[in-house]
Amino acid sequence: MRLTPLLNKPTLRHGYERAVSKVLKLISLKPINEIQFTVDPFTMNIKSARESMTYLSADKVLESNPRLEVRTKVVDDRSEPTMLATFADGKKYLFKTANLTGLEIMEQLDRLSLLREPRNMALIKPPRTRGK
Repeated sequence: MRLTPLLNKPTLRHGYERAVSKVLKLISLKPINEIQFTVDPFTMNIKSARESMTYLSADKVLESNPRLEVRTKVVDDRSEPTMLATFADGKKYLFKTANLTGLEIMEQLDRLSLLREPRNMALIKPPRTRGK
């Protein structure tokens, strides 16, 4: 557990980071052709869109689909941030990211890509158990 330097109070961020890293280890972006973010930097609720952009730009995530195009469209019309995912079969899914967390966006993106291309569960390591 980390302590914030100014207040000496424990932060709850550690569990969130652990959950995000678990999702990012398992995510496969093979069935996705393009992801487009539309953000207005002058609105207050773009944190989750920025987090998602950061997660999707990680090298290990991009290794699952090197042809994936991640685009960012910056607008100045006070619109809410969105993420448009285009799949190889032509379907498009629009995520309105204003009231979502970065973890929720990644989980839903993983769920949608898993529906189109199932994983080989034998390649995934089982979780470690502690104790006896």
